[in-house]
This record gives sequence, structure tokens and C-alpha cells, in this order.
Amino acid sequence: MLLSLIYESSAQTVSGRVIETGGSGIENATITVLNAADSTVVKYEASNKEGYFEITNLNNGVFTFKISCIGYSNQLLNNIRFNGSSVKLTDVALNKQSKELKEVAIESKHPVLERKVDRWIFNLNNTIAANGSSLFEALQVAPFLKVSDNGVSMAGKGGLGVMVNEKIVYLSGTDLTNYLKALRSESVEKIEIITNPPAKYEAQGDAGLININLKKNESLGWRGSLSSTYRQGFYASYNNNLALFFRSKKSTALLHLANHVITICKTIGSI
Repeated sequence: MLLSLIYESSAQTVSGRVIETGGSGIENATITVLNAADSTVVKYEASNKEGYFEITNLNNGVFTFKISCIGYSNQLLNNIRFNGSSVKLTDVALNKQSKELKEVAIESKHPVLERKVDRWIFNLNNTIAANGSSLFEALQVAPFLKVSDNGVSMAGKGGLGVMVNEKIVYLSGTDLTNYLKALRSESVEKIEIITNPPAKYEAQGDAGLININLKKNESLGWRGSLSSTYRQGFYASYNNNLALFFRSKKSTALLHLANHVITICKTIGSI
């Protein structure tokens, strides 16, 4: 446990600041980390009130940072190399957009990240992670979260509660990981990352919360998924997953079989 605490406290980071051309910080700018080799999204992050941001849990590699904010021109930082040591980026200045519009078109699409009083809204449906991946994989790119096979945690919080449509999921550790791997990202509309839980969640103490909002048009009844993964490293490894879902208007249930370990969970309503 002591070694684990030392490792967590010494975790290496990539940090920086987003500013206006005048030098003041820009709040709620979106930082998108992309693999330089294939432009796949690795992580989303957001700047705080002073414009500062910090990204942890990156694998070694070369990345492109896309800095964007509504009302400003985007900036790209290319060939940012991370090799396990902390990286401090120079301040990124964004220029205000001053184009005159001949006509106005109103679009209903939400930004990837939205800031609310007590939470961040991660609009998964507006990202490339919305299709063809598990919810576990999609959460790896979400801001403020650290995701591994040992579970999910939130930066600066002593614990993390998980809800589906405002109902607590009573799973943790490996069981929670298996459950998230069984859910498909395309069935999720958005994820609320609640950094300061309101009074109705007071029982959670210092823990953060994430609320997974399933799409309203998700079909009722039974459905399922089957997947198998094989990896060849120094040793060969494999992972098999079979998941069966049942959803009614009042409850959602899951039967999950991963490498011969069965997890049964009723995610909405009492267990």
C-alpha cells in the first residue's frame, strides 16, 4: 500500500496553460490529446478558471495537442514527446475570432465538454469513441478520470461512485471494470463527471461521482454481445467477454461472463 501511495503521489504529468493574446487565462478550453502517428484520441481535458490544465496517466509516445474554445481559433501543438518525465508546455495563446457572418445557422450539436456548477458533461455521443468501443475504453479518454483494469478513480477524490441514469451501481474494482467493458459506448448519450456532489449524494462523502446517461431510444428487452481479444507479448494472453442485457422501463440487468467469471448486476433499482 505504501509503495502504491508513493507511486500515485509521484505520477508524471503534462501540464500547461491556455491564455488570451493579452495574457489572461481562458477557462473551460478543451485540450484534446491525439496520437501523432494516427490521430486517434487519447484523452480529453479542460482548463480551470486560470487557464491551467494537467494530464496524467499517459503512455510514453509522441502526441499532438489540439486546444479549442468557443469564440477562439484552434491551436495545434505538434510532436509533444512524453517519456515518463513531467512535461511543462509553454503558454498557448488563442486568438479571438472576429469574422463577420453573412448568415447565421443554428446547430443543436453540443461541445464535447460542458461545464456546469457542480459537474462536467462529457458528451460521448459527439466523439469518435461513441461507436465501436466499450464504455470502459470510452472512459479512458474522459477528463479527470483514471481508468485501469483495477477500477476507475477521479483525480483528487478518495473514492468514486458510479450511477446509471441517476441510480447507483453497487460494484467496485474488477467487477465494475467488467461491467463497464460489457456496456457498449454507442448506447450512452453522455457522462456526467460530478466533482462536487450535491446534497442529495451526501452519503458519498469525499467521493466523486459519474452518472452514465443511456440513450432514451435504446430498445427494451434482451440483447447481447460477444467479444474475444488475443494479445501476443512476451507471453500470450487472451480475454473473452459474453454479456447479456435486459432492459425494461423500470430496471436494467446485466449477466456478464469474462474468462469464466460470472458477474450479475441489477443496475437500476435495488439489488
